[in-house]
Amino acid sequence: GLSLSVTTGFVIPQAVRSASNLDVAPDRGPTTTLAFGVSSWSSTRLFAGGFGGKGSGGSKKKKKSALDGKLKPKQQWDRYLALKREPKIRVAVRCKEDESDEWLEVGRVKTQDSQYTELAVARQRAIIAEHAKRLYPLQISNKKTLEWGYYVDADEDWKVVDKSILDDDANSVESLEKLIGFEGRPDPASGFYCVYDEGRLKLGEESSFN
Repeated sequence: GLSLSVTTGFVIPQAVRSASNLDVAPDRGPTTTLAFGVSSWSSTRLFAGGFGGKGSGGSKKKKKSALDGKLKPKQQWDRYLALKREPKIRVAVRCKEDESDEWLEVGRVKTQDSQYTELAVARQRAIIAEHAKRLYPLQISNKKTLEWGYYVDADEDWKVVDKSILDDDANSVESLEKLIGFEGRPDPASGFYCVYDEGRLKLGEESSFN
């Protein structure tokens, strides 16, 4: 959650409003708004693909369905903000096909009691990949195969996260999505993860992302 006098809302680009004939209520005065933009492109199947699994039927099928369900970016952002006292863990992606091993930083994750960092990256990988495409449209395309990772301060390096960890019964956590959150780097072009104060975009230490 956020402090008092803070509201959350959606910033809908003019082009989207015009195309959709949306009737958007006028601004009712100065406020700090968490702007979650409306993207002009839809989530790709590449980034929202299944986990793969062995066998069929019964509890395994139900478990896979629960873990493979699409998460809502805005909801995971709210959960991130609610975990106020937890440390921010940097997350990034890189393209396997590229000759460079450069990691492209996308945002931060938080987890309850800092227990589920790897699971948080794996479970929210579709959201992370979607935002990576907004931030790095030239480097990331549907033809690229992504790897996800998070930064380990002690090692001063990135650690790759394998999505298969979600298939391990030892990592089964009830309602995992409620114990984790993700905040992407602010992207003024789309409005995603941007914080505005009286219409002015807050950057750096002024924003929740620093």
